[in-house]
Amino acid sequence: MPEEGRGVAGVRELPRRGPSRRAAAEAQQRRVLTAAGEVFARRGFHATQMEEIAVRAGISKPIVYKHFTSKLELYSEVVQAHADRLVSEVRRAMNIRAGNLARARAAVSVYFDFVEYDPDSFRMLFDTTLPSEPSVRRCTDRAVDDCVHAVAGILARDLDTDLDQARLVAAGLMGICRFTAQQWSDGGRQIPKEHAMALAVTLCVRGLSAGARGSYPTSCRDLDREPTSDRHGNSNRAHGFLNVDLPA
Repeated sequence: MPEEGRGVAGVRELPRRGPSRRAAAEAQQRRVLTAAGEVFARRGFHATQMEEIAVRAGISKPIVYKHFTSKLELYSEVVQAHADRLVSEVRRAMNIRAGNLARARAAVSVYFDFVEYDPDSFRMLFDTTLPSEPSVRRCTDRAVDDCVHAVAGILARDLDTDLDQARLVAAGLMGICRFTAQQWSDGGRQIPKEHAMALAVTLCVRGLSAGARGSYPTSCRDLDREPTSDRHGNSNRAHGFLNVDLPA
């Protein structure tokens, strides 16, 4: 029989260990990033101290510096993580195999869900009142541009137009999504979320002409039930950002 503590080949087995050091370090880094996101969103870049982040993460300040060499590097990592998530969600929303109404709903929903469920991350990306280093501001600007670029590529393909025109349309669409969601949140959410989203979707798909027909819808479901033309026979679906015939 093999000796105790040895394998069948007589080779001594190493003692079992817990998670690897690398896995533990990665988990610790994620904890720092989560804590930093919460503190930066509340205090801003300049007012935040690394000591606060360390306390929030439940580790010492030297350990924070072990993972990130400076506060600016840490802030940039947090912003980039938020930006990557947003771009991924926007791309997914615009790539769904459905009509423009469904796409508009999905894109608007990305921003409204973002500001509702993760307001701190939304604020870090879009609140221009937060003090920020120029290099960090470039990072947030790049996030916005990445969203526009992702949507423009899809629109250029589906609208059969050149990328420059598609970028203008995409910028308008992303602007509606962002600013309506931000205004809804900053304004104290005085109207139901579904109603606010329906207004944004209507503007994306039907433009300002929707309000001239009497009233805006109070739910995205109402858009499915509305007629496709008005009493003069004019199409109700040809005035928004996602329903334009771009010039050649």
